Amino acid sequence: MSQLQCVMHQSVYHLFIKGTKRLSQLQSKELEQQFPGLLKSILSNIE
Repeated sequence: MSQLQCVMHQSVYHLFIKGTKRLSQLQSKELEQQFPGLLKSILSNIE
């Protein structure tokens, strides 16, 4: 993974964590399970 992708990965994940803290616990749990796959597809589209 390039340095740019690494930075993007971290900032996207940070925003994701901030966002899920505002959601209910149930929604957060579901998103946490789905997010890694979602992030991978986003990153693979960038490449």
